[in-house]
Amino acid sequence: MELSLRHIEQSNFLINGAFIRGTDPAEWLRELDRYEVSYEHISCYVVPKGLDSVSPAGLFVMFHEKPKCRRETVKFPYRCVGEKLFIPLHSTLFPETSTDELKQLILFDVMVFHPSIGLIGYEQQDRKTVDDLITLEPPMETRCLDVPDVKPVFLPLNRIHVEEPPPEQLIESLKEDVGTKSIDDLKEKERSGLEKLKDDISLAGLKGLKNLTEGIGKLGAGSKAGSGGAGGDSGGGSGKEEEGLMDKFSKWMDNKIEDLEKKRESELKRLLDMFDKNSDEALQYAIPLGSNYFNRGEAPPSAKLTRNDTSFNLGKLGGGDKVDGWDLSKFYNDLRTKYIKAAQTEIENENYKKAAYIYAHLLNDFHSAADVLKRGKMYREAATVYKDHLNNKGAAAECLESGGLYNEAIDLYIELNRNEKVGDLYVLLERSDNANIYYEKCVENALTAQDYIEAARLQEEKKKEHERATATLLEGWENSSNREACLTKYFDKLQKDEADLVAHINNVYNNKTPSSKRSSFLNVLAGIADKKENEEMRAATKEMAYSLVGEQVMKGNSSALYKLKSFVPDDRFLPSDFNRYLSSAKEITKYNQPVSEIKLPEGTNWIKVINIRDEFLAFGYKGRQICFARGNWNGYVEHSAMTDELFYLQDVVTDTFFTHRVFVCSKRNTSHAKKLFDVTREFSHHIIVEFPNWIPESSMGAVITGRDRITFLCRDDRTVSLHNYSFSGSLINIVDCRFSSETASEFVFSSIELELLYRREFIFFKCADLLFRIDETGLVQDFYAGAVINKLELQDHHAALRFMASTEFGCLLYRADSQDIKANSHYFGEGGQKLVMIKHIPDNKFLTVELRKITVFDIQNDQPEPICVVETDVDIIDVLRVKRNSFATLSNQGKLFIHEITS
Repeated sequence: MELSLRHIEQSNFLINGAFIRGTDPAEWLRELDRYEVSYEHISCYVVPKGLDSVSPAGLFVMFHEKPKCRRETVKFPYRCVGEKLFIPLHSTLFPETSTDELKQLILFDVMVFHPSIGLIGYEQQDRKTVDDLITLEPPMETRCLDVPDVKPVFLPLNRIHVEEPPPEQLIESLKEDVGTKSIDDLKEKERSGLEKLKDDISLAGLKGLKNLTEGIGKLGAGSKAGSGGAGGDSGGGSGKEEEGLMDKFSKWMDNKIEDLEKKRESELKRLLDMFDKNSDEALQYAIPLGSNYFNRGEAPPSAKLTRNDTSFNLGKLGGGDKVDGWDLSKFYNDLRTKYIKAAQTEIENENYKKAAYIYAHLLNDFHSAADVLKRGKMYREAATVYKDHLNNKGAAAECLESGGLYNEAIDLYIELNRNEKVGDLYVLLERSDNANIYYEKCVENALTAQDYIEAARLQEEKKKEHERATATLLEGWENSSNREACLTKYFDKLQKDEADLVAHINNVYNNKTPSSKRSSFLNVLAGIADKKENEEMRAATKEMAYSLVGEQVMKGNSSALYKLKSFVPDDRFLPSDFNRYLSSAKEITKYNQPVSEIKLPEGTNWIKVINIRDEFLAFGYKGRQICFARGNWNGYVEHSAMTDELFYLQDVVTDTFFTHRVFVCSKRNTSHAKKLFDVTREFSHHIIVEFPNWIPESSMGAVITGRDRITFLCRDDRTVSLHNYSFSGSLINIVDCRFSSETASEFVFSSIELELLYRREFIFFKCADLLFRIDETGLVQDFYAGAVINKLELQDHHAALRFMASTEFGCLLYRADSQDIKANSHYFGEGGQKLVMIKHIPDNKFLTVELRKITVFDIQNDQPEPICVVETDVDIIDVLRVKRNSFATLSNQGKLFIHEITS
C-alpha cells in the first residue's frame, strides 16, 4: 500500500508531538523550553536529512503528557495515529487506513511521517533524552549527534495532496477581499418601520399579488354576470362595487410597482456615480451582471425578468415565476464598462485577486479571472477555475506545475496524454524510473510517426541514451523522407573527433548511400564543410565531393556545381567558371529553377498549407496525430508530427507581416503545445506553431493585430467585445464594441464563427450582406454589400487597402479609406457556393478558385480582367503564392502543383 498525506484546514486533534527544525542542539533546547513541558515526559528522536544521510535535519519530540503552552506556540505539531505513527496535525492519511492495517504496516516502535523527508522508523535504542542532548561533546571534536551505525529505515514520501476548495468556496474567497454588500445597503440608514416594510416587499411579490387580484376580480365579475343572467338582477350592483374595489387595488399596485422600479433605477444610477468617485467603495455594492453562484432574489438579474406574463396563473402564485431580480437592462452596458475599467485598474495596481473577483463574480468571465490569478501567481486558484469552470485541464495542469504542485499536475497531464511533460515532472520529483516509462512512450509514438529526429532528441536529452539516439538518426537517414536532417544531426553528434567523423562519413557513403540518395548526401556533406575550419576535414572529403558533383551534373543537376564552393572556399574564380560552363551547356537545367510539382509525405491527410515568406508549411492528420510538412520552392521538404495528444486544426491564424508565429486557435485544444522549426541550411526562417489553451470560451474568431498581440472577437448574452492578448497568453485589455445600428449588432450576435482580417489598424469581417470594420476603440462600422457575401480576401499590408468579396451574383472589388468602404467594380467571375475560395497574390492579381478550376484576374485598374485559366484533374484543397507570377495548389492527393501565370 502506498500512503500519502492530505492537508486539512481545521484540526481538533490533540498534539502528541512536534518537529523542531535545525541542526544545533542548543536551538532544539530553546524550542523545547517554549513548550512548557517537563523534560521527564518527552522522548526525542533525531530526524535525518534523507535516506542516504546521517546528518540531522531536526529533532522529533514525542509528548507523554499534554504541553501547557498554547497550540500556536508549537510550530510544527504532530498527532498520533494508530498508537505508534505520528503525522502532521493538519493532515490525514490517504487512503484511509484502519487501526489493524496500520499495526501491520508499523514495523518499528515509533514511526514519524515527515512531509518532505518521508516515513522514518525508530527502535527503542534510538530514543534520546534531554540529558543526551546536553552531554554531547563540542561540535569541532566529534559529530554533534551520537547517531547509531544502523541507518534509520524509512519509506520515502512520494506524494502530498492538498484538498482543492470547491468552486463556490473559491469564488467566495475572491469576494472576501472586496467585502461585497447588498445593493439594499445603498438606501438611507434612517427609515421608518412602514418604509422598511414597503421596501422589503419584492418587485416579484408585488407583481404576483397584482396578478392574483386581477384574477380574482375577473372571476368575481364572471360569477356575478352568470347570476344575473339566470334569473334576477339582485347581485348586479354588488358585482360592480367589488369590481371597482379590485380595479382601485390594481391601480394602487401599479403605482407601488412603478415606485419600486424607480427606486431601483435611482440606486443603480448612484452605483454608476460611485464608480467615478470611489471605485473601491463602488465594488462593495456592485451587482453581478451574470453569475453561476451569486443570485439576488429568486433569479439572477436579467433583462428578461421585465417581460413576464401578467395573466392569472396558479402555477406562478407564491413566487413560482423567477421575477425578483433587478432589471439591469438600461444599465447593463454602463455597469459592464465600469467593471472592466475597475478590473484593469486593479491589474495595473497588481491587485490580482480583486481583479479576479470582478471578472468572475461581477462579469461572469471566468477565463479572464483565471488569467489574472495566474499572473498574480495564485496558481492553485487559477487551476481550480480552469478545471472546474472552464473544463480546461491543460491550462489547469500548467498552473499546478507553475505552482510546484507536481503530483497534481502529473495526474492531469496523464489524462491529457502529455507523456513528455509527465516525464519531466517525475524528474523534478527525483523519480527517474517513472520518468523513463513516459519518455519511452513518447519515443515509441515518434518512431511510429517516422519522426526519427524527435525520437533521437528524446533518447538523447531525456533518457540519456546517447548510442541509441545516434543509431536512431542513422535509421532515419535510411528510412525517413526527412533523411538530410537526420544525417546532418547524426554527423553533428559525432563531430567531436575529426578522424572518427571522417570514418563515419566514409562508412555512410560507401554502405548506406544508394544512388538515389547521392544528391542528399552531397547537401549534407557541403553543410559539414561549411561549418569546419579544419583544412584536414575539407581535404578528407574533397575527393568524395568531386565525385558526387560530377555524378549529379551528368544527371542534369547543375546546382550541384555550386556545392564545390564549400570545399574550396578560397578559390575566387570558381563561381565565374561555373557560370561559363553553364552558359555553354544549354542542355543542363538552370540553377535553382523551382520544380513544378512537390510531393508531400504519403499516408497523411493534408488539409491546409500557408506561406511563411518564401517557404511553406502544410498541416495534416495521420490517425490521431497532427503532421507538418515544411518546404521550399526548390522541392526540399521536411516533415514532423506531434505525437502526445490529439489537436484540432480549425482556425490557423498567422500574419508574416508581424511575426513568424502561427496560432492554431481551436477551443477544442485543451493543452498548450508548441512546435518549433529552426533555421537550417535549407530554411532561413525560425517558425513557431503554437496550440494555445487560453482562448476565451466566447471567442467567435481571432486575428493577429500587432507584433505581440492577438485579438479575439467575443460575444456574451448582451455584448460583443475585443479581447486583446499577448502572444504569451496574458490578457492585455477588453474593449466593448459599439454598433452604429441595431440591425448590424443582431447580425453579429446571430453568428457562431467569423473569419477576421486585419489591415491598417482595422479588423474586417463579413456577416450576411454586410461588411464590418472595427477600430481599436471598439467602434463598429457596417457597410451594405448589396448581396450575401460568401468569401472575403484582403490585399497584403504593402499594397493599397483593397479587398475582394464573392457574393451570390459574382465577385466585387472594394476600396477602403478612413471613412468609407465602396465597391469600385462591376460583378465579375463566378458567384455563389461554386467558389471554394478567393486569393490575392502579388502584382495586383486575384484568384477565384473552384473545385478544379482557377481563374486569374488582373485588378490593376479597379476593373478586373481575366488573364488566364488553370484547370486541374484533381480536387483543389488550398492555394498559396509562390513568386510574383506563380502560385501553387494543394491537391487532395497530397501534392503541391506550381502554376505559372501567363497573360
